Amino acid sequence: MIINHYDNRNLYFGIKISDSAEKTILRQLKVESAKTRKLAEQQFEKIKTWEPQNAELVLAKNSEGNTQLGLRYPLNEFVKGSWAFEHLNSRTVLSSFLKLKEKHIYNTINNILFLYEKHGPQFFNRTKVETIYDKVRAGKF
Repeated sequence: MIINHYDNRNLYFGIKISDSAEKTILRQLKVESAKTRKLAEQQFEKIKTWEPQNAELVLAKNSEGNTQLGLRYPLNEFVKGSWAFEHLNSRTVLSSFLKLKEKHIYNTINNILFLYEKHGPQFFNRTKVETIYDKVRAGKF
């Protein structure tokens, strides 16, 4: 199942931002210039209009094990899949946030849906994600 811009099954208004992701972004903004703060404010407003509206920006582990900005997307009423954004090439959560485009949201949702269809809900079980990810990288899963 591929998500596109015409999927109208959403229940919320705009992509939500988790408390931990928002706190991290705001903490990193404290040491930035007024221009960067203005860009971040504009990005917060843009994100409120993006779809799918039942997605949430969160802090997630990337493929190297570092905490990075990611997306949590509900797969069914019991399972929510989280995945870090790829190809943003950012060192901080703030720089990832500022580089984020709507296409990154859809690419990440498609990654989550692919992993869910291929590996099932156990892939997103928090205690098993790293072990299963290592097996997938090694081609053993």
